[in-house]
Amino acid sequence: MSKYAVNIPVKAKILAQTFWPGPLTLVLEKSAQIPSHITSGKDTVGLRVPAKKILLELLHELDFPLAAPSANPSNRTSATSTDHIIEYFKGKPLAYALEGGACEKGLESTIIGFDKGEPVIYRLGALSIELIEKVVGKVTVFNKATEKILVPGMFSKHYAPKTKLLPVEDWKDYCKNNPNKKIALLTSGTLLETIPNCVSLFNLSVTHDLDEVARNLYKTLFEIDQLEFDEIIFQYFPENQLGTTINDRLTRASNI
Repeated sequence: MSKYAVNIPVKAKILAQTFWPGPLTLVLEKSAQIPSHITSGKDTVGLRVPAKKILLELLHELDFPLAAPSANPSNRTSATSTDHIIEYFKGKPLAYALEGGACEKGLESTIIGFDKGEPVIYRLGALSIELIEKVVGKVTVFNKATEKILVPGMFSKHYAPKTKLLPVEDWKDYCKNNPNKKIALLTSGTLLETIPNCVSLFNLSVTHDLDEVARNLYKTLFEIDQLEFDEIIFQYFPENQLGTTINDRLTRASNI
């Protein structure tokens, strides 16, 4: 980290020691080693050490840091498998895809910057606020869309499927009032109600496990996009642990 960043806050080092390799991106003041065109002229750079074994093996073969964008078109649902990537770039020049299996977390990394040495979460991610605060104490969350987009994931519309996605307070009433629509319902846990004929159920986790919900979210949205539904509806999750991140993604994907 000290090779590619300068003036590194103490809490950045603590976070790196605790969560790397893993889904944590640290936004730090870049060193002279990092060209300005890599950071779009900004004086900061996002650094991450991924946990995926095959990617670590690739990085160990290189004598330079690897800079790369997300493997999905702008604003679309994040790719969590090579099948998604190949589908997204079908008909475009894609030389190869590195096959490492499905993403283990299913969500993007948590992005943390620093203000006077104190951590600021710019993008909620696979590391929950609670996990981070156990290590470095109270953190500020600043992930709202602004005129100045500081990091990926701050756009008000992001991670969106092609199919219209919207939250509903009561899915039974919504379906009753829209009997002619072909509706996909995102849910988790055990659903005891009778499902109307116009609705197809996509259960992200039968046991209501938020880790499993996170792993399945983008994969399921991608799957639904191939099935020509009129709408996808959902209800929000409890605002704690990964539920906070999942709700953030659903809100941005529905652009509300």
